[in-house]
Amino acid sequence: MNADCRNKLPVAESAAQKSHPDHHQTAETSAHRSIHYAAVCQKSRSPRNAQLNAAVKKNVPHTKGHQRTRSDHATELTQDYVEAIAELQEQKGECRVRDLASRFAVSHVTVSRALARMQRDGFIQTQPYGPVQLTEQGQKLAGFSRHRHHVVMQFLISLGVSHNTAAIDTEGIEHHVSDETLARMEEFVMRNTRARAADS
Repeated sequence: MNADCRNKLPVAESAAQKSHPDHHQTAETSAHRSIHYAAVCQKSRSPRNAQLNAAVKKNVPHTKGHQRTRSDHATELTQDYVEAIAELQEQKGECRVRDLASRFAVSHVTVSRALARMQRDGFIQTQPYGPVQLTEQGQKLAGFSRHRHHVVMQFLISLGVSHNTAAIDTEGIEHHVSDETLARMEEFVMRNTRARAADS
């Protein structure tokens, strides 16, 4: 019995007690009370179910958004690492655990654990005390991540955001932008670039 039904019971019981001062419950009275309770429950239950169903349907987009956010968080670390590995290879010719630990301000143990997962998933190849190499799969992900990073950052700069702030905000935004939104950002950046070129 739900809370609405329980709240209605004292009212029904009070009515029954007034009609029967001796408080003896006859079979007829019990039957009437049962019918009354059932009616009250049915009346209370239907609108509540309708409201709950409407609320669930209304919140479906929010639920999907939360699910996508959780999925984005699951791949965020890998994207950051492959992007950093690619940049370090370009800058220094190779990437090692100590380089990643310094870049992300974390311990060597933390980096080693992350790299172990990435090697298991096929993004990198590495040996103990050796450099970290991106696999073909890792290189593709790095290119994808760097493109997203560039588009988001250029979009923020086009809005007038300072370079330093744009760089910081891009790190928090790039992993959670849908392909559709990214495409619109890129179109905006291209239009803005053409407009500036035409004015100069």
